Amino acid sequence: MIEVVQVSENPVDLYLSTLAGRTSVQTMQGALCSTARLMAKDGMIDVAPESINIGVVREIQWHKLSNSQVDRIRTLLMQNFEAAGAMLKLAAVKGVIRKAARAGIIDATEYFKATNVDNIRVFPNDVGKSLKVEEVERLIAACDDSMLGMRDKALITTLIFAGPRRSEVVLLDISDYSPEESSIHIRHGKG
Repeated sequence: MIEVVQVSENPVDLYLSTLAGRTSVQTMQGALCSTARLMAKDGMIDVAPESINIGVVREIQWHKLSNSQVDRIRTLLMQNFEAAGAMLKLAAVKGVIRKAARAGIIDATEYFKATNVDNIRVFPNDVGKSLKVEEVERLIAACDDSMLGMRDKALITTLIFAGPRRSEVVLLDISDYSPEESSIHIRHGKG
């Protein structure tokens, strides 16, 4: 079982501080929380799964995970998430361990041993799919004339016709829309 205690130089904070942008930090915090919940359900950490939050995640001794424990986490992720989501969460765990090594909390040999697990592969068939015109029409038709229905219709048409990333769409605000220019300003884009 992995201990849950505080360390002076926190590998989770070190890892999150290297990420570019608020959405990346939020994504990886969520990835670590999801992983910690699986670890708790599996008995790897002695914490109630429903009490897992970023504060608890910071207290987990990620840098003390052994190779067999990281491999077990990999297996749990593959059993509970689609390949792309599992891969993202495993990358977060490995990133925290890597930051522990770079900070001198563990040595390079311990880092290599812990993280030397097979990667999770995402195959083209595992990644999204293009929607047929009929599917788009059914999605739009399913939106009623309520405020939520109009919001959903706006989100669907924005995703389909403007092509932004999902993470960019969820951060949109009404002030990002310019009816005069018929445009949307993506303020939190990756590129």
